[in-house]
Amino acid sequence: VELDYRLRAGRDLISEQVDEHVTTMRVAADRGMVARTAGNGTRFPLTYHAVTRQRSRYLTGPAQADGSFAASLAILSRQASLRLSTGEEQPVPGQPDLANFEFKATIDAQGQVTEPTLVAEGADAATRDAVRDMMASLLQQAARIDVVRLDAGQAVQQVVNMKVPLPGMPPLDMQVTGSNRLIAVQDGLAQVEMVYVMAFNVPEGPLKIEASG
Repeated sequence: VELDYRLRAGRDLISEQVDEHVTTMRVAADRGMVARTAGNGTRFPLTYHAVTRQRSRYLTGPAQADGSFAASLAILSRQASLRLSTGEEQPVPGQPDLANFEFKATIDAQGQVTEPTLVAEGADAATRDAVRDMMASLLQQAARIDVVRLDAGQAVQQVVNMKVPLPGMPPLDMQVTGSNRLIAVQDGLAQVEMVYVMAFNVPEGPLKIEASG
């Protein structure tokens, strides 16, 4: 089985994704923040459990004579929540409305977005512009990720370095170290276990960020 991150012609795929993040924040050097936040009930270390559910549809047209094809990515639904200690999930307020948000682009024969064909439709203008730039950058970088070949039961390591553009900030350096293992192939469908560690770094600008997990 080969893992190839390039978009292909003639596909209609539904992606259902659930992301769970447990984040713990500690104060490394206190300059009075602990005392100030204690007044509103905040105690450090502060731990929160975030859950995001998203359904997306990837639709690509037939290949043209030069190998290019039209592609669209539509976000069908998306909800972000905080999971409380009781197990109840509380929706995060102020989320951008991404229902019916859609990207359209022309993809060349090498699987890369043909600039400047990527357009975003739906949502407000500020969200469209910010997400469009990020999506264009990630699609172009994903098309250059090496194909991974998997044999049954064998884990294959992969390291991917990417830059993620952020509105009003320097780009985010992201490194993903993954382990891919083919579990089984049945009825033409491959079941693949993917375990990965992600490290983020914003090395420049007024706010410096480092995170891993």
